[in-house]
Amino acid sequence: MKGYDASIINKQRAKNKKIWSSFLYMSDVNKDKEKALATFTTSKKTPQEKLDAIREIKKHFSKLLSNLKIEISQFSVIELGGKKNNPHLHVQLFFQSKDFKKIEKVYKKTIEKFNLTYKRCKLSTFDKSKTHIKYFSYILKEYSTKLSNKELMDLIEARNSMKVKKNRYMQFVSSSHHVLTKPLYKHLYFKFNISYLDADFLTQQNIFEVKKSFNKRHFRFVLNIHKIILALFYIISWKFNKKRQKRVYINKSKKIKNINNINVVFKHQYGFT
Repeated sequence: MKGYDASIINKQRAKNKKIWSSFLYMSDVNKDKEKALATFTTSKKTPQEKLDAIREIKKHFSKLLSNLKIEISQFSVIELGGKKNNPHLHVQLFFQSKDFKKIEKVYKKTIEKFNLTYKRCKLSTFDKSKTHIKYFSYILKEYSTKLSNKELMDLIEARNSMKVKKNRYMQFVSSSHHVLTKPLYKHLYFKFNISYLDADFLTQQNIFEVKKSFNKRHFRFVLNIHKIILALFYIISWKFNKKRQKRVYINKSKKIKNINNINVVFKHQYGFT
């Protein structure tokens, strides 16, 4: 393998890891929600024509979902297929069960608008009570870490051959916005070893605020000290209450035969008779 090809492949492998990281993060954040997979396939002839249509389908479907004003997250992947010439769209959805009918309606509207067929498109759901699978990663098989160098290179060349004219800047993988931006998550993880989920929690609890530096390439984190103090007080009080409850329980299970000063002080301190 030439040095130039090796550089391209290594860059793609690094990108694939980021894609997987983003997908696993979204799955963890939405672990208590319902899941569904929407697939759209067009009957256009050439790969470029298919990608043109998929771009419009993806844009329209995403817009209709956002117009629903419901709590929903989506992770979209344009897959090329076995022969790498049939781009089609997979959208992994995370939502509340009560909103499924609204999503189904949007799905049907999208099919009707672009004259798609139900045989080539599908909206499938997952029954959490009947599966032990935590991550439904079917949509990421073309970004697997197990792909050979040749398989990776073939996918890269196939995608690049389709990215012409209107599709020049086409993103084959995209997702809903997270609480923070990707550069912030990266900075927090590599600088402070703070994971995605922990970063979300700290941000949502207003433990810190992020401010950009003057050069706009670095970040400055401003801690809300009073929030930290309140959190510490809560943790301390919670631990004290747990110990107190434990001691109360242990004491109630014992029969004290000899009453002495230590027993009296102990009872007085922990408030039971």
